[in-house]
Amino acid sequence: MGYDAIFQRVAAEFDLNWYLLMEQAYSESRLDAYAVGPNDELGLMQITRAVWGEWAPRVGATEPHDPESNVRVAGAYLDWIRTRLARVGRPESYWTMAAYNWGIWDLLWLVEAGGLWRHVPAEHQDYATVIVVAAEADALAAQIQAPPASLYG
Repeated sequence: MGYDAIFQRVAAEFDLNWYLLMEQAYSESRLDAYAVGPNDELGLMQITRAVWGEWAPRVGATEPHDPESNVRVAGAYLDWIRTRLARVGRPESYWTMAAYNWGIWDLLWLVEAGGLWRHVPAEHQDYATVIVVAAEADALAAQIQAPPASLYG
């Protein structure tokens, strides 16, 4: 089952890159809406119960294993993370991805203490880098496959 339309809707709602959402869901759950992680993370985006409890009511999400609800909660949370990181001068996608994986408070503490990207633990750097590079490759592939606008005439 394809989830492109869900990723596109949620990305538009929260001004996110839909390829980034899709690659993150693939990294988190291999696009398995019923996935349950080793620490009880739920659904496509492997939402923790704490994040679900805080964000689901805010966005009207009903069921963590419902793809639309799960991605919407992740989208709202990612938007909030990105906004928090922008306030400390780190608006880039790879910082947002690292914060999602590591925890926003750990990453903010690091940044506010003067930490740089090289100070982020390697496992979180790797997580973020794989997702961001894959999303960039997806966007480039889509651009290459689309005919130039001038052909529409």
